[in-house]
Amino acid sequence: MEIVYCSGGSSAPGIVFFAFRISDNPNVANAIPTVIGSWVQVHGPGIPMTLYSDLTDISGVAWGCGAANCRFLDQLLGY
Repeated sequence: MEIVYCSGGSSAPGIVFFAFRISDNPNVANAIPTVIGSWVQVHGPGIPMTLYSDLTDISGVAWGCGAANCRFLDQLLGY
């Protein structure tokens, strides 16, 4: 599982982690740290990113994404 910590939180209280299950697509999961790291390196640590997730979807609980603070990462966008 690849985890993204969102320090700004989300529109749902308490959701600060977004995860992607590696077995769903290992290439995508392995690229997430590189994409985020490159974005931050180019634009700086305070630059906003948009994470898209269905905040009602708690299916990630089955593979380790806690229902109280984590949701499945559907899409990741920079500005």
